[in-house]
Amino acid sequence: MGAALTTLVAVSALTWVAEQPLEHGVTAHWWAEVDGELRFVRTVVEHRPGYPNVHRALSRVAQGWHYERDGIPAELFPFRARVATRLTVPRSGELRVSTSGRSSVRVDGQQRTDISPGTHDVTVDWRGDFDRPTHLRWELCNDAGGGCEPLEAEAFRPDRANPMQLWLWLLALLAGLPLAGAVARATLLRGAARGRWIRGIALSLIILGGAAAASTTTR
Repeated sequence: MGAALTTLVAVSALTWVAEQPLEHGVTAHWWAEVDGELRFVRTVVEHRPGYPNVHRALSRVAQGWHYERDGIPAELFPFRARVATRLTVPRSGELRVSTSGRSSVRVDGQQRTDISPGTHDVTVDWRGDFDRPTHLRWELCNDAGGGCEPLEAEAFRPDRANPMQLWLWLLALLAGLPLAGAVARATLLRGAARGRWIRGIALSLIILGGAAAASTTTR
């Protein structure tokens, strides 16, 4: 029983570690302008706050596109996005959100870019076009001019839970209970049989760790 309980604790700890990157990020709402009509596409929680190129931004729209209703677009189209987050900064400065196209920034509900130390509600309204280079980057710049520093992912928290967190814990539950049972059984065996069970358990742990790692990688 002690070995099984230890296994459950270990699986929970592994899941908690894998979950940490999913705590960070932004919530992005996407619309497409097609045939003069603005169509809502999807809302997605991103654990990376920026969009370094057109491929990442376009993939978010492509993954949520209603192909049965709207078919395949004949050409690339303009888009709109609203990116929202709880942003924590260590010092005062100017929040610089560099985007292609046009964008506006609201800090705590006000259209401004100056920001004080602490946590703030930040919303970026972004308009662009997928037929040209597309990006969104976050920086914190000095008040008195000078250099800017990119903001790390740990500074951002989405305004809603990442669905991947639930799936990660469900995976841990589905894998952890049978694994704990296998460990309990292995402690009762001797000799070659015990060795086979231990090797099977080790393989299961490797697979579980790989699945947890894969769930936190960028889609």
